[in-house]
Amino acid sequence: MLAKLAFARILLRSMQSISILLFIAVSSPASSYPYNVGLKDVPGREIAIGGALFASGANGIPHELRTLAEREFNAITGGVYMAYGAYPNRSEPPVLDGFDALVDWATHQRMRVHGHSLLYPAANEDLQWWRELPDHQAKPVLRHYIQNLASRQAGKVWVWDVVNEALADDGEVMDSDGLRTRYKEYQAIGKDYVEQAFYWAKISDPQALLIINEYGAEAQTAKADRLLNYVVKLRKRGVPIDGVGFQMHQLNVGAEPEYRSIENNLQRFADHGFRIFITELDVSSTISRNPRKERPNHQELMLQKRIYKNITDIAIRQPACDALFLWEFTDNYSWLHPASRDLGGVNTGEFSFPTPFFGGKTGEAIIAKPAYDGIREALSSSQ
Repeated sequence: MLAKLAFARILLRSMQSISILLFIAVSSPASSYPYNVGLKDVPGREIAIGGALFASGANGIPHELRTLAEREFNAITGGVYMAYGAYPNRSEPPVLDGFDALVDWATHQRMRVHGHSLLYPAANEDLQWWRELPDHQAKPVLRHYIQNLASRQAGKVWVWDVVNEALADDGEVMDSDGLRTRYKEYQAIGKDYVEQAFYWAKISDPQALLIINEYGAEAQTAKADRLLNYVVKLRKRGVPIDGVGFQMHQLNVGAEPEYRSIENNLQRFADHGFRIFITELDVSSTISRNPRKERPNHQELMLQKRIYKNITDIAIRQPACDALFLWEFTDNYSWLHPASRDLGGVNTGEFSFPTPFFGGKTGEAIIAKPAYDGIREALSSSQ
């Protein structure tokens, strides 16, 4: 996930109550697509499509979200962060029961599992014992955690985000490869901590695809150049890296991304033989401090729909792209909504309604936006 306390601060930020079985169309503008099948069953090019679920296992996920995911998705992102509950005490084994339950549920539903993530340096900074850990102990501790997590459900996880957000943004301190140097992982182990993580993951779950995951690199930018050069270098060094995850957070309200630049950039990575995953797509539609009264208007919803549709279209037209994951998939669980959850959410007091569905909390109607139709339309066009 995007480096919450850095990048997200750049730019972050009623419906009638209707009884529904799962979701209904937004009343204005009207949504005309008949919801007889979920996204996963829309005829067209086969692609993994899913969303992120963060909970203490499938049983901890509200029934409404599980039902929606089961209907719509053939894949799911399961979040496990060392700093946010998975490894609270290094003298004890990692706490992975919730991840086990989520993987078991997803496997039962025949969903592919995208594991996020084995190593997330920006999140690990929030863990006090990790900050205070002597440098010489950092490598064995990380190896212990990564190997425990990667081997826990070995053979059931389709793809792992092995290292998340290791590359610096423009203007940050970085090394010659573009890696952030301020992280404890870098300072205690050295720049090869990324390589080490991939080797540990490969040993622990040899069947899983292994990728590096980054934000702000989906278009042709200096950061994307650094990322491409770096992953090419890793592969030349024999590192078992299969692909690249592009988070694809679209936070610039009112502006459309440069689609041609995104398309050309993804092609560059494909030309070098890397599998491509869109891992964390969301599209901020408005900025509101009163979500009950200040909701996206018609124009904002139509722009959000167009962005979702066009990015989905780019994904399905790129043969090397294997997956499109939403982050999350209902507004009231989005990390861009205040206090939406404890797992890395950014509480700015602002709401940006970034997902394809209004609502999401227990007891709330889950209401499809035009953005949902945009995704469906793009999937249908690939027939």
